[in-house]
Order: sequence, then structure tokens, then C-alpha cells
Amino acid sequence: MRPVCGHGGLGTWAVTVWPLARRSVYKNSEPRNALRMISAFTSAPADELDGAVRAFLALALVDLGVEREAVAISLTALSHDLSRYNQSLARYAQAISVKASGVGKNAP
Repeated sequence: MRPVCGHGGLGTWAVTVWPLARRSVYKNSEPRNALRMISAFTSAPADELDGAVRAFLALALVDLGVEREAVAISLTALSHDLSRYNQSLARYAQAISVKASGVGKNAP
């Protein structure tokens, strides 16, 4: 769980860092800064903000021109919430991620 500070149970992260990261992506056009801030919280234990973290991480990656990795992150996050086809979707996301990292770059 991310640190809690008494703001509706969402914690310090949700109240301070999250708005800054969103603003960096959308208003200031600073995706590298947003990526740095958001990435710092991707290793936190799972909580109710995981989907939001992954979504804004993907948006920052799109702004940096790393669309395949963004799609892989989005699909992996979505696969955790599906009652059916979650394993298939996770495998497709992994395949996209492998291609994004340069392995099989010449493949369609």
C-alpha cells in the first residue's frame, strides 16, 4: 500500500505526486518527468490505484514515442481485472512487450 496521510485513505502519493504526474503528462508536456515520477510507484505493493498508475505510465510512454510498450503495460493491467481471457490477454501483452524491447523487431 502506498503511504497513507489521512486524505480519504488515498495516501500521500495520491494527494501530492499523482496530480503532479498527471499535470506533467497533460499540461506541461513533460513526459520524461511524469515517467520518472510514476515509475517510482510501480514497484509499490498492489492497491486500488494500480490501474491508474499503469494508465498514466502508458500515456507518458506514448508521449515518448514508445507506443508498443504503452500498449503492453495497458493490456497487462487490464488482464488482471478480466474474469475471462485474462491469461490470453496477458500473453499477448507479453508478446508485444518483447517486440517493443527489440527482440523480433523485424517481425510484423
